[in-house]
Amino acid sequence: MRSSRHALILGLIMSLGGGAAWAHEPYMDCFDNDGRTVTCEAGYEDGSPASDDDKIVIRDDQGKTLMSGKFTDGFYTFDRPKGKFVAVFVGGDIGHVRRVPDSELMKR
Repeated sequence: MRSSRHALILGLIMSLGGGAAWAHEPYMDCFDNDGRTVTCEAGYEDGSPASDDDKIVIRDDQGKTLMSGKFTDGFYTFDRPKGKFVAVFVGGDIGHVRRVPDSELMKR
């Protein structure tokens, strides 16, 4: 009986821990604004927007950093680079990462 109680408690702890990890999964969607600028919206699955601790890095197809910045209320707008690029959302100290290549930009 004692071992099944321990298994139940361990199962509850693990399921709660998994839920907490899921709540902080990052998301980022990026939109093409008429071919001149791009706006990325980022945040977490729990509904919280990207914050001052989070950053965005724009890299070319060779991995070279073209620009980087911070989100304002979960948004970041930048001039669209020439050629292929990827926008990378880096989530604070935890290091969550979400990449959106230019081929996945949504149209407004």
